Amino acid sequence: MQINSNKELVKAFMTKGIVAINEEKDVLFVAKKMVELDIGTIILVHKTGKVTGIVRDKDIVFKVVAEELEPSKIKAKNIAENVITIDMNATIDEALTKMAEESVDHLVVTSGNRIVGIFSIRDFIDLERHRYSL
Repeated sequence: MQINSNKELVKAFMTKGIVAINEEKDVLFVAKKMVELDIGTIILVHKTGKVTGIVRDKDIVFKVVAEELEPSKIKAKNIAENVITIDMNATIDEALTKMAEESVDHLVVTSGNRIVGIFSIRDFIDLERHRYSL
């Protein structure tokens, strides 16, 4: 399979299935959930179901652990980043451009108003690793 990031679509390489939790949960809960599920990103939602942010393992390290804060006393919403989205039919090049413009390493992938996955720089690295192993 020849991979061309000008033509390949995000939907083919995104991580499908997302984990969403209530934004009021504490950071300790989020960290434990990440470990339990072996993931590095969790979507935050308001009690109404509206997406309010994204928390990455990196956010926990930089904003809580490195600051010597107590994870059980910090709400996830207080360390969350804004959600940057991209349509599942966007090309890999479009996704990488958006990531660079927004200075993010994760994009929430949508189909219409529905979240369908996450595309991260790790997904791109895996794509490139696959291409060079052919």
